Amino acid sequence: MKKVLITILIGLLIFPTNLVSAVGANNDKERASGLSRSIEEKTGVSDIIKSKLNEDLYTDNTKINLPSNGTNHVKVSDLENKTNSFEMLLPKEANNTNSTISTNGTIVYNNEANSNANVALQPTNDGFRSLVIINNLSASKDYTFEFILPKGSRLITAKEYLGSECDTKEVFVVNKDNVITSLISPPWAKDANGSNVPTYYRVEGNKVIQVVEFTKNNVFPIVADPSAWKITKCIGAIGAMGITLAVPIAKIAKIRKFIKIIGSVKEAAMLLTGATSAAEKSGAVRAALKNLIYEISGIAGVISQCRF
Repeated sequence: MKKVLITILIGLLIFPTNLVSAVGANNDKERASGLSRSIEEKTGVSDIIKSKLNEDLYTDNTKINLPSNGTNHVKVSDLENKTNSFEMLLPKEANNTNSTISTNGTIVYNNEANSNANVALQPTNDGFRSLVIINNLSASKDYTFEFILPKGSRLITAKEYLGSECDTKEVFVVNKDNVITSLISPPWAKDANGSNVPTYYRVEGNKVIQVVEFTKNNVFPIVADPSAWKITKCIGAIGAMGITLAVPIAKIAKIRKFIKIIGSVKEAAMLLTGATSAAEKSGAVRAALKNLIYEISGIAGVISQCRF
């Protein structure tokens, strides 16, 4: 059985102040329902797991527990290897807030009317999405997600792990052996006109800070929502392939180049395992995939873990 990669999706959803009022400034429940509907229009609902708050969710061999109060932690337990388990704290905007869950499973925290920002979670088939809802220009541009990791594990950016030439903008959780055990997808943000809004991660110790540089010139709402994926073992094997001394330096350079073209370690794993079709990708991506398979064809560890 493949181990589930818990991909934490730190998304951003920005609403204009008048929309917040429109969904019921004096009715927290109605307002939360309106926010949930707006979020689900952007993220879709097909991969959301319907659940109850503080109820354990099982996806493959991983257990997830999402809190009813925003001060409490998201808990992720690897049932196969407890040393890969971790907890995550929501941004401070969720502190001391109760939550409302939609019929589709979206959990909204901090339902107080006219607040600058809210936090939401969506449990999915592959992990969970974490979103921030910014209600006005007075809101912070920095949102901190703190991780409680196993001893010896740490957060590391793709730039640090794979080198600047292969910076996929992902953030990895790596264990004491420097093997990837979890992955945070690259952030992105677009406004209502489809224009990109600058957004990026900072890693400070065990904290991932998403920075979104919105301005008064942006058209609201602004949405950022990367996708989730599984296959920790395959992703770990591909990532390790880019740093291991057991692979010739020339081959490592090629592998990093191909991962960069494909777009992320996660996407490389998806393509290698057939979870997404290369035919749907650009010619450059299809060529990179072909070359990546050629380069790793003699690396037994990757073949066994990715099963391509």
